[in-house]
Amino acid sequence: MVAPPGRPASALGIPASGDDLEAELAPLLTALARVEDEAREIRARAREEADRRRERAVREAATIVERARGAADVERVRAAAAARAEADAREASAREAASREIARVRELREERLDELVSEVIECVRRSGR
Repeated sequence: MVAPPGRPASALGIPASGDDLEAELAPLLTALARVEDEAREIRARAREEADRRRERAVREAATIVERARGAADVERVRAAAAARAEADAREASAREAASREIARVRELREERLDELVSEVIECVRRSGR
């Protein structure tokens, strides 16, 4: 290979004559080896960083799941308390309705009892006894 006039071949980074190709390419091959080493180091650091991020994400996910479980437990307790309160309210309402019905039946019984006693007395008077 030929360098442009007035410029040495080594300045261009290409072999000038090919006679000592190995010596001329040695700096390039050394630089390439350094680039390959650097690329390996970059890949290794990237893998390490990816592993750290993955581990952090797993920990964060576990924290989120734990918080969600805690929130679910709180919600279950709240729902159970609400259901108990509703059941208590229905029970109180049913007791009130039952008390009203008992009072109505007692009143009716008193009314009917007076009528029946009057009928019995009338029957006894008619019979003469």
